[in-house]
Amino acid sequence: MRRRSQIKDQGGAATAPDRRVGSPRDHLCADPGPTPTAPGEAIEFVDPVPLDLVQTVLTREMRRLRGAISEMHVQRTRGHVYLIMLVVRTGVGA
Repeated sequence: MRRRSQIKDQGGAATAPDRRVGSPRDHLCADPGPTPTAPGEAIEFVDPVPLDLVQTVLTREMRRLRGAISEMHVQRTRGHVYLIMLVVRTGVGA
């Protein structure tokens, strides 16, 4: 027969350990404190450009933002003009 572990509180009375969904809580992992979390993302739009300037504009933005770009979207609008949207990581590691 299994016994449930018990902890004595400051008054000396035995109480069941602090549990969540049947497992003991690990207070060190439950509240990591002010440590950085995953970086956020921001969306930047570039003014619409003609087809022959898409490569030039993308190269310029890649140099400006360095390794912070996680996605690039190029969408055709009217008259061979293209809208460029960049998803950029912000915060940690950006």
